[in-house]
Amino acid sequence: MKKKWFGYLFQISAFLLIAYLLITTAGIYQYSEVDDKRQADVAIVLGAGASDGGVSPVFAERINHAVFLYESGYVDKILI
Repeated sequence: MKKKWFGYLFQISAFLLIAYLLITTAGIYQYSEVDDKRQADVAIVLGAGASDGGVSPVFAERINHAVFLYESGYVDKILI
């Protein structure tokens, strides 16, 4: 009898976990479609690790995005 309850409990737990993951995935996907750009005075670019004496790829993309925002007129200045 105990094994039967543990089996049901496992199935319910697995179902709830899968449902949670699917709902979370759907929420992340839905939010990724939101364009939240707006006018700002300054874009602050936070640092990332350096590699081989230069900027890391992550930091380079942050800088590129800040430049995009500046050139598109969303920010007036960039602070690195």
